[in-house]
Order: sequence, then structure tokens, then C-alpha cells
Amino acid sequence: MKDIELSIVTFKYDIPNTYMQFISLGKNLSTRTKITIYYNYENEKDEVYEISLIKKYIKTFLKKHNVKFYLKPAIINNSSGWHSQQLVKWYSAYNSDCRYQMVLDSKNFLFRPFSFDEIDFDNLPAFGKDITDQWTRETINHCQNFIFEKTGTHRRGQLIDAITPWIWDTYKVKEMLDTLWPGNGWCKLSDDFLVSEWLLYITWVEQSVNYNANHHLTIGMWGNIDNKVLGEYANLFKKNSQHKFWTHHRMKNKQQHFKITRRLIKKFNICKDTEYVHWITLRNQYNSNFS
Repeated sequence: MKDIELSIVTFKYDIPNTYMQFISLGKNLSTRTKITIYYNYENEKDEVYEISLIKKYIKTFLKKHNVKFYLKPAIINNSSGWHSQQLVKWYSAYNSDCRYQMVLDSKNFLFRPFSFDEIDFDNLPAFGKDITDQWTRETINHCQNFIFEKTGTHRRGQLIDAITPWIWDTYKVKEMLDTLWPGNGWCKLSDDFLVSEWLLYITWVEQSVNYNANHHLTIGMWGNIDNKVLGEYANLFKKNSQHKFWTHHRMKNKQQHFKITRRLIKKFNICKDTEYVHWITLRNQYNSNFS
């Protein structure tokens, strides 16, 4: 068995996508898989129902796998939302007993059979791209400058975008955090600092972990990428396609988005019709309150 696990961090407004994701993992993970799941609450007392839903979905859809479920650790209390989610991902890697983690966001659905036996650890799949958008360039510069300030070393990193699923070396994550924030100081970071847990990591490791920037495990709709990939949808139906995950971000709520995802769900028989209707119901319930 390969020394790797799935790592998932979810939160209240990702309940709908977590529901569909767990269905897809239960159906398409072809071997028993170790899965570590964290729920990133804002107020634990106000989210008892959502926590119970996650536990229910684990029991219903992931019962064949080795699943451990945790709430956000109490030590992470200076950040919130997207920022605390990044810290929880680091926390999961830091405390993992596996050498590698495949990190999933709740927006990633597994639509083809998949196992970790397919992963080449000497040539890890990654979502490479030409770094042209301003936010990514500024974030990479921030990561490089921060590492230099802390260590006096220049690190260029690799041009791998922060698109899940990604696979990181947990030993390298631990090395990075212990060097940049001795004594677990990273757990106390505030929203003002964090920019991208992945881009800091990929800058830190440079070429010490080999990534294949052209081996994309996912295709789908997030950010502004949907207009680019909608025309490539036919690639999903090629038997030799490298894509295993479909990404549908919770903010992609137009009819064209649901039409494409519905077509994929039907084509690959990801879930039952009643489960799809329940997913839409959950999205209407939770995402209508999200801004």
C-alpha cells in the first residue's frame, strides 16, 4: 500500500458539495483508502447540525474506507473562513502519519474509478500553468520574499497553480512550517498574513519534489476558468483521459453550469436521481446565504 491518504477540509457552506463529493468517492475509489476529514467551523455551537450531517454522510457513503473525522483544532483561533481553512490543511499535513497527502476541496467530485496505485510519486500530477494573472504573480513574490526574510535564501519554486486536487509531501510541509514558524507559530497566524498555503509550499520545495505540470487530474468550473474548459468538455468522454475529478465551485450557480455537471453525473452514473435532487436542494439552502 502506498504511503498516502486523502485530506479533506470542509465547512458549513460547502455542505452541498461535500454531500456529492462523498457519494462520488464512495462509488469511484477502487481500493480501500485512508481519508482524513476536518470540519472548519466558525462557531461550533451554532453548527451542531452541519457537523451531524458530515458524520452522517461519512457513515452512509464512505463506510468501506478508513476515515478519521476531526473538528478544527482549537489552537487555530486567530483566523477565519478561507484563511483558517488553509491553516487546517497545513495542520492535517503536519499531523499526518502518511508521507503524502492528496488534498481535496469539497468542490472536487471523483467521476472515474481511481486508486493511489495510479500515482507516480517520482512524477506527481499537478495543475501547471503560465502564471499570468496578477494575484498569482503577487502571491508568488510574497512567498519568495517571506522565505528570504526568514532564511536568507532565494527560492523560485515551480509554476504549479493552487488547484485541488494537489499532492504534497507532508515531510516537506513540516520542514517548511518548523523553519518559518518555530514552535507551531503558524497555527496562530491571522487573516492578514495568509495568501496561499499551496503557493508557499511549492515555492519552498523548489525542485526537491518532482511535479508533472501537464498531468491534470481535474477539469471543471472555478474562478474564471469555466469559459476556457466548457469547449473541452468532450475530453471527459475519452477513455484515456487523465481527468479523474470534476470541479464545480459552489459559486458557479448559472444554469449552464448545472447543465454541464448534470450531464457529467448522468454520463458517469455518479449518483441516483434522488441524490442529485437533494444536492440541488442543499445548494439552494446553503449557497443562497453565501456571499
